[in-house]
Amino acid sequence: MLEEVNRTGPRNLVSSRSTCRAWYYFRLGYSTYLTFLLGYVSTLITVYYLAIKNMPPLFDVYPHFASFAALGAVPEKAPR
Repeated sequence: MLEEVNRTGPRNLVSSRSTCRAWYYFRLGYSTYLTFLLGYVSTLITVYYLAIKNMPPLFDVYPHFASFAALGAVPEKAPR
């Protein structure tokens, strides 16, 4: 009976390590993408409400935050 416990022990340990490693990589990747997204949205909101709303010529071009955010989401064409 002791031999059976010793045989299954390392397998469970390896499975546990791979599960913990997968969970760690998931958390690390998830936090990276979440931080990037929050930083991008925060920058858009700050620029719009502190710069665009206080400048009438720019406010005429972007009267709503949605139009400003939509244009900010379009990538710039790379120069050749």
